[in-house]
Amino acid sequence: MLQQIKFNTIFWKIFLSIWAAMILIMVATTFTVSLLMDRDHVNVRRELMDKHQAAVAVTLYEAKGGEGFREWLLEHHNRHVNSTFLINSSRQDVLGRLLPKEIQAELKINRGRFELRLGRHRAVVQPVTANSGEQFWFVRIMRNVKPGYQPSIWRFGPPAFSGILFAVSLVVTGLISLWMARNITSPIRQLQNASKRIAKGDLSARVEPQVIARRDELGDLGREFDRMAEHIEELISAQKRMLRDISHELRSPLARLQIALGLARKAVGDQGKSGHDRIEKEADRLEELIGQVLALVRLSSNGSNLNKENLDIQALVQQVVADANYEAEPQHKKVILLESTPLTLMANGDLIHSALENIIRNALRYSPENANVEVTMTTQEKGLRIEVRDFGPGVTDQALTHLFEPFYREAEARDRASGGYGLGLAIAQRAIRLHGGDIFASNCGEGGLRMEIILPE
Repeated sequence: MLQQIKFNTIFWKIFLSIWAAMILIMVATTFTVSLLMDRDHVNVRRELMDKHQAAVAVTLYEAKGGEGFREWLLEHHNRHVNSTFLINSSRQDVLGRLLPKEIQAELKINRGRFELRLGRHRAVVQPVTANSGEQFWFVRIMRNVKPGYQPSIWRFGPPAFSGILFAVSLVVTGLISLWMARNITSPIRQLQNASKRIAKGDLSARVEPQVIARRDELGDLGREFDRMAEHIEELISAQKRMLRDISHELRSPLARLQIALGLARKAVGDQGKSGHDRIEKEADRLEELIGQVLALVRLSSNGSNLNKENLDIQALVQQVVADANYEAEPQHKKVILLESTPLTLMANGDLIHSALENIIRNALRYSPENANVEVTMTTQEKGLRIEVRDFGPGVTDQALTHLFEPFYREAEARDRASGGYGLGLAIAQRAIRLHGGDIFASNCGEGGLRMEIILPE
């Protein structure tokens, strides 16, 4: 059973770490409490001993006078004769010795047991009442010690030792918690960074080797993430190769078809003109479709190799609007630039031009006759906002989430009639995202579709 348990999993790491921290806290608390209880026990025993010695000293003094007290001192306190006093009710030492001023001053206001600091020394004063009713004080002065209980086995007193023990406990538990937090969150951050890179189009992103080397759940997650990323990269690469290869393969028979069409026109003259025109129209549409597919593949494959330059965005928008108006005039439609702002960005002019052109053409395609397409260019915090709005029928809410997918068309019949292939918006989105921006689509309350382009500075 124990051989099947993997103690290097995150569960056991968290469990054992918390357990160890709790044990450490309990041991420290227990030791501190026992130390304090031991100190209280010793203090009580010492107080009882002081009371006993004070009673003996007073009894001998009443029976034999000062000489009896002196003999007792010499016999039992030979080393502390000059540090042990018996004070009578007149607050004088019974042997006539001079008391420290601090003790004399305290005796005038305090009749109970107390302790005093005398420089580096400590004085303990124990009151005692004789059989005659007279009040005495038994005084002991201990040299070069601190007040309170001080075990000989420790260099520091219990308060200092308890504080040090508590600080050590905090440091140790803090280090354990920090290690656990870093141990868990560091690979998660690396997974997050790899996910962001893949979301931005870097399909070669993988987690760090130290995550893969782990033998817990996070290591398993890192290995599964890498396998997933490799599979996605293979699928997308295969898709791109297929689109590129198909597009290139279609170019050759298309070129031969156009040559054959030209020869057929010369051979038959005006006969079959309508059929030839239809063939030419479809060939042109096929040529356009192949060009858009290749453009989409190039944007997906070579996104990191952009040739950026200082681009006058205002001039570019004005040029795209003018070109769109030239194409829209025969359809009795118009593109209006409502607002523009002078701004220069580091960008690829061809890609930005292509993106704007595709969006405006898409708006013109679905605008009714004699309708306008409105374009607005404004600056915002750390970027540029370009809005293109038409007054067409708009799209369903469900279609809003699919508009930028390649070859997506909400209504097949309508898009075929308008000449759309479902690639223009996909190309525009790829071009804008390669510059760190994004495109959003939304329906207007008064009707029509709004395309919003955000470009960072």
